[in-house]
Parts: sequence; C-alpha cells; structure tokens
Amino acid sequence: RGVVEIVGGSTEQRIDEVYLSLMTQYIKESDDKKYYQNATIEKVKIVETFTIKSNEKREIPFSFYLPLDTPATLGKTKVWISTGLDIKNAVDPTDKDYISVTPSPLVTSVLNAVSDLGFQLRKVDCEAASYKLRRRLPFIQEFEFVPTSGAYRSKLDEIELIFFPESQDKVDIIMQVDRR
Repeated sequence: RGVVEIVGGSTEQRIDEVYLSLMTQYIKESDDKKYYQNATIEKVKIVETFTIKSNEKREIPFSFYLPLDTPATLGKTKVWISTGLDIKNAVDPTDKDYISVTPSPLVTSVLNAVSDLGFQLRKVDCEAASYKLRRRLPFIQEFEFVPTSGAYRSKLDEIELIFFPESQDKVDIIMQVDRR
C-alpha cells in the first residue's frame, strides 16, 4: 500500500489514467553477450480520468497484492514500482520507487533447510527463462548454493534452485545438482 502524490503544473491538465507497474530486471544473453532487460511483473490502474488544477496537490491512496511469482530482493535482484501518468500531448511523467520483497514463508523454509544441510547462498539473480522453464514471466529467479560444511562439502560443486509458487501452500522446485 502507498500513496501517489500528484502536483499540478502551471496550467490545468487532464490526466487520463494513473498506473503502477511492478518491475524488475533480468539477465538476457544474445550473441555471447549478457545484458539487462527490464520486465513488467504486474501493471495496475489506480485511478480513472480526472483533471488537476494549476498547482493543485492530489494524493491517491492505493493497495495491491504482489503476485506470488514476484522475485525476492536478494543478491542482485531489485524490484521497483514505476508510477506513470497518461497525459495527452505531454511527456508522461514517471517515478521509480524501489521496494523490498522477502521470500514467502514456504520458500524461506526451503532456503533454511538447504542452509541447515551445510550449503551457503552464493548468488541470486534473475535470468531469461528457457522455453522449458518459461511460465507467466519471461525470466526465472535462480538461487545458487555451494556446500561449505556437512556431508555434501566434498561431493558437490553447487546446487541451483528455482521456485514456481502455485499458491501460499504449494511451490514447485527445480533443482540442478552439479557434482564434482
């Protein structure tokens, strides 16, 4: 939940809509080069057409639920809300506010269990999803662990986990195990 603040300029203006876009970045590879691509996770319209008078200040409260597949802001992963206004014949103003997203309790339980087995989280990032792994979004969030203690220390190089939340109580997990 939050509040969008709009301050009118020197003239009265008609605003066709105010929307929020939940955004992140992911790594995409093309021609052996890696680059970042922005992705819209969700777009929410928060108000219909209205007119703002010269120098008028208007506050528009909003609230929405983050989709279950919103990536956690761990490692290099950043998530932000971009606020946009559609104004005819004008440059559409935007604003970018970073937010913190924690893993769901179910995903947190899995991450803690992996840690309890002697693995340490090495890297978390969002990458372009292959055709087989693609779901609603064009990327997946990958959690990379290395064994630092316990039974797997000398047996495995790393494990990688990808989570596909189905509901608050169900998550599909793909695990890749790299052996020595």
